[in-house]
This record gives sequence, structure tokens and C-alpha cells, in this order.
Amino acid sequence: MRIPSTVPVALSAILILGTIGYAVADAYDVVPGILTNTPIAVEQKLPQMPPLSPTAELPERAINPDAPLPDQAKLKAATEKLNGHVSAAGGRLAISLIDAHTGEPVYSYHEAVPMTPASTTKLFTAFSAIKELDPKATFTTTTALAGNTLFLKSNGDITMAAGETDPQGVLGHAGLATLAHKTAVALRGKVDFVQLVVDDTAIAGPERNPAWTAQDVDDYAGNVTDIAIQQGRRDPNHAKYFSHTALADAAGVFVKALEAEGVTVRGHFSTGAQTPGATVLAEEQSASFGQLLHYMDKTSDNTLAEHFCRLMANPLGATADFTSPPAQIVKQYAAQGLNMEGVVLNDCSGLDRDNRITPQALTAIIKDVLDQKEPQARMALSAFPVASLDGTLQQRLSNSNTAGMVRAKTGSLPSVRSLAGVLRTSSGRDLIFAVMIDDCEKDKVWGMKQRIDEFLHTVVTG
Repeated sequence: MRIPSTVPVALSAILILGTIGYAVADAYDVVPGILTNTPIAVEQKLPQMPPLSPTAELPERAINPDAPLPDQAKLKAATEKLNGHVSAAGGRLAISLIDAHTGEPVYSYHEAVPMTPASTTKLFTAFSAIKELDPKATFTTTTALAGNTLFLKSNGDITMAAGETDPQGVLGHAGLATLAHKTAVALRGKVDFVQLVVDDTAIAGPERNPAWTAQDVDDYAGNVTDIAIQQGRRDPNHAKYFSHTALADAAGVFVKALEAEGVTVRGHFSTGAQTPGATVLAEEQSASFGQLLHYMDKTSDNTLAEHFCRLMANPLGATADFTSPPAQIVKQYAAQGLNMEGVVLNDCSGLDRDNRITPQALTAIIKDVLDQKEPQARMALSAFPVASLDGTLQQRLSNSNTAGMVRAKTGSLPSVRSLAGVLRTSSGRDLIFAVMIDDCEKDKVWGMKQRIDEFLHTVVTG
């Protein structure tokens, strides 16, 4: 079945348009999340999302659904070459390549084998979030007064800044210092002191995934909680290492900000539900869900992936924990008739090494997005990194034949490299692909990213 006539135009936009200016620390994508291009785990500067800027066009190529497909002999030779490198590293390879317009298979290699997906898991997360949540919605953080009790209440803004609000930013769009200033102004003449209570009732379920501790990936994601500064990073200027007491850390920062504004805060803060009828004093809004999902996609942000999955628990009819929402997402796709055989998701970020996804499942859900008539459905895909332009593909596929012609989600764990998305061939044919490598020896996995790019160069050039 052919997709609606609007899709070639939409796919053209997806392939050749990108947002400029992301200084992404995990552009080399060799370990989970935002890290470095060397085997040594070193701290990197946290990527700062600029305001959504005008898009930058790369040279457009004719959209031609009848253009020649890549040569099968060349694809087979490229696969054999890639598989040789993978086998030498002790790993496994699987590939799915389908036509973006018809969904017909173009080329495959072990496409039905369940593989460890790493961050390509976020394809499931992002596509579902766009369907289940309002991309225009925002998180709201308020202060309210009942007697001498001051309540700090947020419904999930984990991207707050410790300092002032940045109305042009995505991370730090709302600032605790700004909220404290507004609150102090509203408190003048009302009370001589306050006692702070943080309402922690908005985000249900466990804050941390025990599987991450067991698998030694705790440093790559923060807590799923009601309020946090820069996703709970211990140092907001660095991408790695997260506090396990993010809500308490934010409360402590807020107390200091109140005191700097001349407000007397007595005792230590406590947690509990806000008193009904408390008088609202001030509020701050986060960036929109759409902008936050855009940031998550570009930078492969693990914490936001898990956070949005928790927000989806209720609309999905899932339990508010780490495993139930992703399992329900898989069930929904299966109910739509997509082949989810062998797919097992235990989290929404891809940090869990026990996740399994087949290449054919990845290409199927991308095709499902492109089949949607509503532009909103394609929003998540259009936010994925563009080859040689931004995000985790900023320094990949920079050859003149591939730059700007691949938009995809990366995936990386100590023994895993994967890439899945959409591309346009030199002849103008639009294809959907997934290339997955897992089970590599940890000291031999580093070159697999380049090998995947070499394979895709063959696909693009035909």
C-alpha cells in the first residue's frame, strides 16, 4: 500500500532539514548517552539547546519513488565486508532495509533476529510520546502558601535551572532563582517566616531502575521525579554522573534562593501533598513537551526518555514503573499488526542490556510514522539527528554523498552499535533502514560506528 501523497514531501523535509547549533557532547556516541569518542569515560560539557532556530537546507535531490534501488550485489558485498569486521570483534550483525513508500523489503540480513538495541529503543519512546502526549503541553512549577507553610509543587519539570529562567532555552527554560524571586515578592507583608514543603505527589512509581545498578549504567541517567535541576546532574555543566537525591537537591537550591531574596526559611524542608486551598504565589513553565522531545532525540537523553515514558503510563494503561510502559508500547504496535516478534523492552532509554529489538521491527515502526496523515505524528522522526549536521550524527556520514541524506537514531552500549532511520539514495529513492550490531568484545567495538557508516555510504550511492 502506498502512503499518502503528502509523505514524499514530508520525508524530503525530514531528510534535508535540520536545526543548527547543537554542541552535542555525545556526537561520537560510543557509550550510553552523552559521552566521548575515546574508550575512556571522561566528563563532557552538557549540550545546551539553543532556541529553536531556522532550519538549514542542504541541496535538495529529486524525490523519485521509481528511482533505481541500490544494486543488490553491492549491498551483499558491503554486508560481507561489514560482517567481517563484526565477526572479528566477536559480534553479531543484522540489517533491515525497506522502501519508504511501499514498505517492500529492499535488502535484509538476519532482520528477524532480536538484538540489543541500546538507544535505538528511543524510537519506540519518541513515536509513542508524540501520540500519547500533547507536544504543546508544558510542566508547571508553582509556589503556594497556607499559613506559614510554603509549598513547592511541580508536575515533573526535571529540566529546571538553578538560576534564572531562560525563556529562549529548552534546558533551564524555567529557573528556581526566578521562581524564588517572584515568590519573595508575593510573600512580602504576609508572613515573617516560612517552612518549605515539596509536593512529591505528581510523578508516581520508583525513581530509579534497579537494572541500571546491576548493569553498571547508573551514571547515565537521572531520577524520574517531580522536580530536578538539569535532569538531576551532580554538576549541571557536565553530561555524566547523576544524583540519586535530585528532588532534595532542587529543594535545597530553592531554599538558598529564597534566603538570598530575604525570606526566612525555618527548619529543613519536608515532602507531602499541597494543602487544598493554598494560595498560589508564583509559577514558572518549562519548555514544551515537543521541544523537550526534540532535545531528547537530538542528544539521546536517557533521563528524558524515561521521564516521558512515566508520563505515558496512565494513557497507555500501564503501571507507573520502568518496565510496564515500554511493554505496553510494544503490545500496541503488535495490536496494529506490526511484527513485534522477539521484541522485549524493559526500559525506554535503551540502557538495559536485556532489551531486544529486531531490525525489521525498527523499520516497521518508522514506516508506521511515515504512513500517518497528521504532521504531528512525524514530529519525532523529524527531530532525529541529520548526518554531518547535528546531534549524535554531527560528525558522522560527512561524505558529500551522505551528508544531509541520512536522518537516524544512534544506539550505543559497551558491546553494541546500532543506527536506524531514513535515507535518500543518490538516485532519489527514499529508504528506511536499521543496522544493528551487538555482542562485540568491549575492546573491539569502537570501530563499528565507522563500519556502519561505510555500509550506509554504499546504500546511498547505490
